[in-house]
Amino acid sequence: MRMNGIRMYPFNTTLMGVVKGVLDYYGKAVTDAEAFGSTGLAFFINIHEQLCPSAPYVWNWRAALERLGGMGVEARDLGFFSTSSDRAERSEVEELLRSSLDGGVPCSLCSMEHQLITGYDEEGFDTAAPWPRCADYPPRRMTRGTWRELGDEIHVGFTSWRMCEPAASGVVPAGVLTGIEMHRHPEAWSKAPYASGPGAWDLWLSAVRSGHGSSQGNRWCGLVWSECRQKASSWMYELACSAGPQAAGVATGLSSAFGRVARNLLEVAGSEVDDSMRIELLEEAKAVDGCAMEGLADLAEAMKAVETKS
Repeated sequence: MRMNGIRMYPFNTTLMGVVKGVLDYYGKAVTDAEAFGSTGLAFFINIHEQLCPSAPYVWNWRAALERLGGMGVEARDLGFFSTSSDRAERSEVEELLRSSLDGGVPCSLCSMEHQLITGYDEEGFDTAAPWPRCADYPPRRMTRGTWRELGDEIHVGFTSWRMCEPAASGVVPAGVLTGIEMHRHPEAWSKAPYASGPGAWDLWLSAVRSGHGSSQGNRWCGLVWSECRQKASSWMYELACSAGPQAAGVATGLSSAFGRVARNLLEVAGSEVDDSMRIELLEEAKAVDGCAMEGLADLAEAMKAVETKS
């Protein structure tokens, strides 16, 4: 069995590669930036105290997926499984995956990366490559029962993606409100030894000062969170084009600020800069991002003001 008409987008943020593929599959006319913005991913950041590259994956991302209800898509958690999961537990979720795929409902897994499940046969399941030309990582196959391709230490979650009745939308996009929440209540989105929101910047700076600036974790977090902030910049521009004068002015300023943060983080990820330059870039990004995240509340108020006047 093969799922036709679905593909992953090659984002560094592989969760969004799955999300955008699902939205396209269901015919949702959503730009890349709107997808990132509407889930709140555009405004999110998560960092491990030692810059572990797991930071983009170990946080409360299922709460962000709840925002897809506004687009008429529901992400259903099919369970999390570890090495200790027995054959009966694995068989049960495998049956859920097969029945969903047979009904035309996309499914995905998150192990080493977020990946769409593209089909199955008697021996197991096929998965999509998150990026072009990645032959061996992450695995493109999951053998039935053993899941041996996932390695000796299995940590994997499964999701099905169904159509639903779109949730009612307000004058302020749900993604803007989610961004405000992520900034003001980071404890709801990530736990130690990780930190999200303002605390993420402090952990990042501390880790670089402790010698982790040239690590794979620094590189990968720089690439992922730079991508998210670039999408934030693009989405703010899109909102500015359709907003009233006051809201458009705020959104335009935020677009510029988030774009600046994205450029800094892309430099931080590079191998050509030393740690002193990384610290300088991160300190600037922290300040600009903090002001921009607070500015989301100003955007929300400007949008509400337009609604009140009308």
